[in-house]
Amino acid sequence: RIIRLHRRIKKLSAFELLGVAPDADKGAIRRAFAIASKELHPDRYFGKNLGSFKPKLAAIFARLTEAVQEIEDGQKGKR
Repeated sequence: RIIRLHRRIKKLSAFELLGVAPDADKGAIRRAFAIASKELHPDRYFGKNLGSFKPKLAAIFARLTEAVQEIEDGQKGKR
């Protein structure tokens, strides 16, 4: 999953990356981020030899964080 996601990360919209609908509320966005974080946060694999996966995980998590911020900023503009 990490390799597939890393290959597509630049093509996915913030909503696609988090797996939420464009009209999702703040709670749904936060839940989606929490679920993704549990699996994809680099610290989850602390002490394990990740090899080439470590930079991929870091890039994916950085993009997840940006996606949440992007969505929340967009929602602030609609208010």
